[in-house]
Amino acid sequence: MKRLVSAALLLFLLPACELIFGDACSSGPAYYDVSGVLLSVNRYSYHPQYRSIGVYLQVSERYYSRRTGSSGTAYACSPTNPGYRGTKERLDSLVFTSRYDYDVQHPAGTPLNDILRKQIGTSDSLVAMKSGGIEPPRSLNLRLSVPPTRTGIQQFVVRYRQTNGEIYTAVTDTVKVYR
Repeated sequence: MKRLVSAALLLFLLPACELIFGDACSSGPAYYDVSGVLLSVNRYSYHPQYRSIGVYLQVSERYYSRRTGSSGTAYACSPTNPGYRGTKERLDSLVFTSRYDYDVQHPAGTPLNDILRKQIGTSDSLVAMKSGGIEPPRSLNLRLSVPPTRTGIQQFVVRYRQTNGEIYTAVTDTVKVYR
């Protein structure tokens, strides 16, 4: 009889565990912290002289959780995606430049944000992306909407600044860009 009463109590009390102990089944780290950026060049065709190129920005992340409670209880939970609750950090500015002259309006070191598009087939420039307090994008696939003035070597640089003062910089390998 004791076993039956114990089993019945467990059946009724187990669903209340989440109410008592909070979000205990968020098994993965709930938040992420931006710890750097990676930048690479994309060509939108397998042909090496294809004139449409872009840059791919990937944020390096460090995951963490904020757990409350001290019950010391183990839970069997389904896994979650790391960082599923986002980040407390906010993007202040994102500036793309080239170490070489790109065209007449964009000499070396001048921001290229006005000619970078967020997706193929859109006219949405990176300048249109509001800065100064948005959640940082975890990755961006951007394309250059204007070809360079002449065929030559390019090397792209991104400066990624957050509102908390953290600044990250990434540089692509040099790549030959065709007119």
